[in-house]
Amino acid sequence: MRPPVFGGNILYGVITMSHTNKLTALLAASVFSTGVMMAQGGQAAVLDFSSLTGGTNPGTTFVIPDAVVTAEGGALFKYPESGHICSMPYPEFSCAADLEIDFTSDVTDVSFSTAGFNVGDYVDLMVYGIGDLLVGSVAITGNGFYDLTGFGVISSLFFDDSSTGYGFEYDQISYTLAPAVPLPAGLPLLLTGIAAFAGLSRKRRAA
Repeated sequence: MRPPVFGGNILYGVITMSHTNKLTALLAASVFSTGVMMAQGGQAAVLDFSSLTGGTNPGTTFVIPDAVVTAEGGALFKYPESGHICSMPYPEFSCAADLEIDFTSDVTDVSFSTAGFNVGDYVDLMVYGIGDLLVGSVAITGNGFYDLTGFGVISSLFFDDSSTGYGFEYDQISYTLAPAVPLPAGLPLLLTGIAAFAGLSRKRRAA
């Protein structure tokens, strides 16, 4: 089982200035935060499992476009007709094993569908965000559509399966690649100006 890593606010940068430069520091922090915030957008996609053969695929790690999938049970099963996938406790034939999906880049707008529910099936889905910090969890208790858009930027998903039934099948795991994070064009010039202003203040105090 993957251990949870909890996190709160992420500190992107700290600027320490004298009291006379508080206004300048606030301006710099505002511009800096504008540059590091993720923009929502990009092209939607669905995880592509076409490289897997229909039936049992023994192994624990599977590299597919945009993600690395880990089958904790020792195999991934792909239903030939529907294309649904599940993690198998190999060689037992069921879908009641943990599954991890690590996206190769941060994503947003994640959603998926489940099928194959039987009495006793239960999965605790742990959602990890920027910096691989746990941002929340979702209880999967039946067949249906699960929308994770509210979690924002996602780096990985861990399906902690405690099913006593057959287990769940997963389908249509969709996502949007988060754009690269640009720095504002004027940030280097602004920081240079702040440094020069701070040096001037020190000279005046020395005088």
